[in-house]
Amino acid sequence: MKHYDVVIIGKSFKAMMTAYACLKKKKTVLIISEPNNFFGVMGSFKWKNQELDLGYQFFDGLNKTTKKIITEFVGQDNLHDFGYGAGSLTNNKLKEGIAIPYWPFFGNIFILQAIISTIFKYFKSFFIINKKQNITLENVYSELPQNIKKILLKASERNFNLDASELSSLAEGFSPFSHRRQKILPDFISVFLKKRSIYFDNSIAASRKSLNLECISLYPKNKNMKYIAEIMLEKLKKLGATFINFDEKNFSYNFNKDDRIFEIKNNKETINCNYIYFLEDIDKLFDFLNLEKKEKLMHQVSQIFYFFTQDEIVSKLQYVHGNDINLLVNRGTNYSLYSKKTSKDESILLAEVPSKINSKIWNNPESYVKKVWKELQLMKLASENKQYNSFFIQKISKTFPIPKKEFINNLNLINSILSNKYKKLIKIPGIGLFGRHTFIETLINDEFLKLNSDDK
Repeated sequence: MKHYDVVIIGKSFKAMMTAYACLKKKKTVLIISEPNNFFGVMGSFKWKNQELDLGYQFFDGLNKTTKKIITEFVGQDNLHDFGYGAGSLTNNKLKEGIAIPYWPFFGNIFILQAIISTIFKYFKSFFIINKKQNITLENVYSELPQNIKKILLKASERNFNLDASELSSLAEGFSPFSHRRQKILPDFISVFLKKRSIYFDNSIAASRKSLNLECISLYPKNKNMKYIAEIMLEKLKKLGATFINFDEKNFSYNFNKDDRIFEIKNNKETINCNYIYFLEDIDKLFDFLNLEKKEKLMHQVSQIFYFFTQDEIVSKLQYVHGNDINLLVNRGTNYSLYSKKTSKDESILLAEVPSKINSKIWNNPESYVKKVWKELQLMKLASENKQYNSFFIQKISKTFPIPKKEFINNLNLINSILSNKYKKLIKIPGIGLFGRHTFIETLINDEFLKLNSDDK
């Protein structure tokens, strides 16, 4: 029977980064994953004779520590730092340098109402302690100014295809248009207030530059993210990681409490290990632990991806968020700014449009091409007075999972089981959280792995 220190069940960035952290600690590693889709969203598809990313795939939101860990893994020369190139389209006006809604574009009366409401809630917090736990995204929005709350409640339907009352409070971290921190004041005032009050730090926003936060966005210039995924995979193999396919019909495991050892059967192989890192979503975790649940705890967001070509790159921004409920486009991406052009040297733009399956736009996406292009022009990513050269539409029923309202309660239940029954030897880092930077930080804080860079 083969023995491994760690068995990882999962795929893509999370599985490869966890394996890398284990191998840095000189642990033996086996990765068990579903066949044919190991790279997940780090994979690609072919259009115009080019391999293109499945959406926006930067390593962004990083700090110096997480940047160093990634570059040590894949090689510093393979990634280029493009800095922070976000934009926000709010009320048909573009604001560069931020990704969240820029509420001053709604006018003086709107912003004055928001500021008065925020100040009133601040003083109210001294006298009334809110003992309610924010279970749902709707609960989070109840703390916001009424005029902003109304918009964000509608935005939940557009961004995630689901009402805010049905989503977990964790959903606020899955889109700039869903976050609780709001841009209602000039940066210098926001920074002043955030430094002096926890309330204001949690409720108002300022630009990353004004807060002296790192502005790091890594990408393999003129290539695609699959190129990086292949580098990661090859490095893991050289470091000694083993890979096998997950066999759902013939998979089982037992835990010996006395020896603190797992025995895993997968197809015809039987192995044992000391730790299991389970990196799939919470619904699959329930199945893995043989637990019953009343309903699915993750909602899969369906989107339509519109790819366009134009003659040249017309914007310096990497992407622009459509922070307006009247827009179809959730995010426009200036793909050829950092990645590839077509074989005819045309620039490529991507528009991500959340859409419910079997909605009008889902069933007939071609009829919305002109509107989507017009919104990319408003974002100033597309040529203002020109039409696109060509377009391509790809419908994806599952782009990313987002936690539903019962997620936190069920996660607490699972954590209790993992602690009491499995002695914390089944680990679930980053479950319910969004972003590669955030996931790396969970590995840094993991009591077993304690991931760090080579110079520490």
